[in-house]
Amino acid sequence: MKPLTHWAIHHQQKLRIAGRSATEIWGALAGPDGAVQPFRYAQTTLRLTIGEDDSRRVLQLDDYGFECPIDDDETTAL
Repeated sequence: MKPLTHWAIHHQQKLRIAGRSATEIWGALAGPDGAVQPFRYAQTTLRLTIGEDDSRRVLQLDDYGFECPIDDDETTAL
């Protein structure tokens, strides 16, 4: 969860955790402007998915919460 926490701090987002399992954390991100977006975070792959359906963004985080490039082949498999 540490990378997710660091990412949230860097992006001025508040984490509102709704639940967690052994592999995932989910809930909502609240921005400084009051905008709220759902998120899912895969702890094993360090993947953060923000939003739902067509507005969904997938971010690959490193161990320090910084965003890394994702291979196109990997995103199509999601």
